[in-house]
Amino acid sequence: MTSSPPASPGPVREHARGCELDVLVAPRAARSQLVGLHDGRLKVQLAAPPVDGAANEALRELLADRLEVPASALEIARGATGRRKTVRVAGLSAAVARGKLGLALLALGLGLGACTTELPFPVHVVLPDDSADLNRADNLALELGPDAYFVSYPVRGTQFEVELEFEPDAVERTLSLYLADGTELLAWGRSVPFVTLSPPGDLAVLLARPGVLSVYPGEAAEPDPDLLAVHAPGRGLVLMSSAGDIALLNETNFDIELGARLTNPPKPDDGAFIADARGRLWRVGVADEVGAAMYDPGTDVWGVATVTGDDTGARPGAATVVGAARDRIYLAGGGGRTDLVALSLEPDDKGVIALAPVGSLDGPRTGARFLSLARGDDEVLLLVGGAEADAPAVYFPDGGHAFGPVGDWTNIQCIRLDDGEDEEEATLQLLCLGGSRGGQPTGDALVLNIPPATGNTEVEERPALLSAPLADPRLFADDLAVYAQGAAQWWRVDRKNLAVELTETVATRVNGGHSITLGTGVTFLVGGRDLDDRAVDRWWIFAPSLAPM
Repeated sequence: MTSSPPASPGPVREHARGCELDVLVAPRAARSQLVGLHDGRLKVQLAAPPVDGAANEALRELLADRLEVPASALEIARGATGRRKTVRVAGLSAAVARGKLGLALLALGLGLGACTTELPFPVHVVLPDDSADLNRADNLALELGPDAYFVSYPVRGTQFEVELEFEPDAVERTLSLYLADGTELLAWGRSVPFVTLSPPGDLAVLLARPGVLSVYPGEAAEPDPDLLAVHAPGRGLVLMSSAGDIALLNETNFDIELGARLTNPPKPDDGAFIADARGRLWRVGVADEVGAAMYDPGTDVWGVATVTGDDTGARPGAATVVGAARDRIYLAGGGGRTDLVALSLEPDDKGVIALAPVGSLDGPRTGARFLSLARGDDEVLLLVGGAEADAPAVYFPDGGHAFGPVGDWTNIQCIRLDDGEDEEEATLQLLCLGGSRGGQPTGDALVLNIPPATGNTEVEERPALLSAPLADPRLFADDLAVYAQGAAQWWRVDRKNLAVELTETVATRVNGGHSITLGTGVTFLVGGRDLDDRAVDRWWIFAPSLAPM
């Protein structure tokens, strides 16, 4: 068998004095062990805490034992205070290190074919808390995609274990599990993408009922109605408390990891909390002046950026949206302003980022919903709603086009109805609903059809689409319908004919909070307040309904 080595040999590479190993450490684990590969690094669980160098010392001892070298031969070359570290090993070649760590196959590249053997691979299954009805399940199906295999076997309720056997390859795959009673699908879930050549040692699949909300297991120890949330691609759900504390729900294993605190954070309703294209987190404040702090989950360090530009003054209440390429954040209006500016998310080597004007508005657009939609290589920016009584409901800064009914409409929420194909000539279709209209909660909706020439946009008003007013909806979607949750209620809106159905829900959220979709396809509903205006102490999860085959 012949094959070319890949461009990157995994986490181990040659160094002038030996080799270097990129690791990702998880301190305070039940025991110290090598877990597997994660995000291009060797993941290592350490029983030691990250205090006074204890975790670094435990890492050196564990690796020295596995590599059969003295601990003095190991040096933490980079990342001594973070979770992502580079360990330099003196006097040991990369090839020998790979063999001792069980990573030798990574250097062989593709085309392993007949040279491989089947490997057992345990999978942790996470079930919702309210799972009594899942006990009637009598079969479980496993799908290792793309096109690897699909198998089904009988089960008795939720008492089952999942273990795969496969021939390792370098294809990126996902594992989907389907729990059913006969042909009725009860719950399903999908893993993050992984490579069977180097599978994660702690892969988990979260199961949830399709098309409804399920209760995520466990209660929030310190519920915070004003927490902020965002999806960091490749990492998971990142939460920021109103006090500036960080927590990451890892989308590979659904463990929760705590991060560094941002001191003196902006108030929860000030600015934005977003993830950029590199998986870094940004907390942007605008109430006093435009300022930004960046958090790198790999190093667990916050850094404050210096914002430069012609006008970095206060923009309280500015509408914000991250750009389609996740390399900038747009700020619309704020403090009575009628301009549109963009804040770069690419700092220079001195931590400086630029704020630059990019357009103008037709008014302050206070309380508007700001959207950025990708269409081919283009980006469509639009604002929906606003507190101004004389403003049309929809405004496109590029071209200055305004459409729709005129009047005060704030906190409206929007979601795509089209199939999401990223084509330059595609017509985008949005459903926008709820919020406050004329100062009162509303169940009214707008349907937007946005052709490539945005000056020809069609806006259709749907009065009382929802059977009751919904001042603060959170939206969800699948191939069959879109869903709105709020006021402890749940509406299903058919994608094709916009027929609406009000059904029961387990979610007690009335307002506040966030709905965040992870890379696995599951959407989390976190934070907010309940009917008694208390902080909700549960999270809910939504798995899309599956279209009939």
